[in-house]
Amino acid sequence: MASEPQDLDSETFKAFRQGSQEAAGRIVDLYHLRLYYFARHFTRDRELAEDAVQESFIELLRQRSKIGSHTKVGSWLFTLVRRKVARHIERGAGRREMPVGDDMPETPLAPDQQRGMLESGRHRVLDNALQAASDDDREVLVLKFFCGMKVREIADLLSIPQGTAGVRIARSLTRLRSWFETEGMSLEDLLDE
Repeated sequence: MASEPQDLDSETFKAFRQGSQEAAGRIVDLYHLRLYYFARHFTRDRELAEDAVQESFIELLRQRSKIGSHTKVGSWLFTLVRRKVARHIERGAGRREMPVGDDMPETPLAPDQQRGMLESGRHRVLDNALQAASDDDREVLVLKFFCGMKVREIADLLSIPQGTAGVRIARSLTRLRSWFETEGMSLEDLLDE
């Protein structure tokens, strides 16, 4: 199971900037699953999501000397993936319907939530709810609850004030709860079971 998201430490970042393959591997290990899950929610296509993530890691390798701080690597990668996904969607290559039974990877939810959702299949219900959400709602919810980003990080990624990001998350959660209510379910029950 995926663990709680961790931050990139400055020593790993320094080694990465100096060309360390091991440090590059650590960065991939740290961000790959979250980036893939983020991209997958918008492309609805495994290959397109994986392409966007791979292209972003390649760009990170090319631009490693231009990233000023280890705390910005995650935001930088999410921004790249977001742009690449948007290009795929603009070209008509993205936003396909997910085939029934097409499981998403394990997600960086809290371990107790992961276990329950993955064991019972509840992740499909939540995924269906997210697919019914607007792109803006889905984006902040996936970033917050599946990618483990803090409100500050989401604000940085979306280039909006932190307060605005917090409001977007709260409003998106309200709309998600409403979707569950119209389906005769409760989001909290889904996560607590």
